[in-house]
Amino acid sequence: MSKISIYGVVPLIIIGVLGIYYLNFNVSEVSSLSKDQGDWGSFGSYFGGVVGPILAFLAYLGVKEQIKVQQNLIDQQNSNKALEDHLLRIKESFERLVKLTDEAISPLEKRASINLSETLKGDLEKAASEIDTIHVLDDLVHAGRLIQGAQFVFKSYLALIEESTRHLKIDTPLNEHKWVAIVTWREFEKKALFLLHLMRKAERFTADNPDLYSEQYKEIILYTGAYERWEQEWKRMGLGF
Repeated sequence: MSKISIYGVVPLIIIGVLGIYYLNFNVSEVSSLSKDQGDWGSFGSYFGGVVGPILAFLAYLGVKEQIKVQQNLIDQQNSNKALEDHLLRIKESFERLVKLTDEAISPLEKRASINLSETLKGDLEKAASEIDTIHVLDDLVHAGRLIQGAQFVFKSYLALIEESTRHLKIDTPLNEHKWVAIVTWREFEKKALFLLHLMRKAERFTADNPDLYSEQYKEIILYTGAYERWEQEWKRMGLGF
């Protein structure tokens, strides 16, 4: 018998016995029941001996259930705290990579005499054409590595938020995390696009000089291929590009 049915049956038994006792002595005599108070006293002792342990057991189940509920609540709170800490660590990693990427791309912006935050996407290719990539090749490769790292961390960050909010129907701090992450990425992707135009220009130069720039060529090919995959993936997710 389940705990719910036990909780329901025992009170009914007690009420039934008390009801029969009251009817037998105060309303009308029940022929099959004794009118002797001593018999009823003995029955009461017997009934109390049986029901008492049941009630004690029910009390034990109630305390056990309460402890279980409290433990589940503590576990959920610990899980939420661990999730929040994990999200915060990923967020900090992404923000740190964005800062490092800004620092790496800043010299390239100066070379092109532009400010990326104020430049339209349609003007980025023209701005990149103003830079002689041979003089910035190492900076270009360094910035490309940072952007690839940031993209990977951002994707993990966003996937974790999506998984955590999948069952939620109301706005939560996690939704705010997602909104901030997407806005940050949409600013970040302009840097990635500017870098792509520079990479494509540098690709032609390094391909023509394989003896001198074979390693840089491999890095550039890796970045341009990765960017094309990001572009398709983020468009499919509706998050930019």
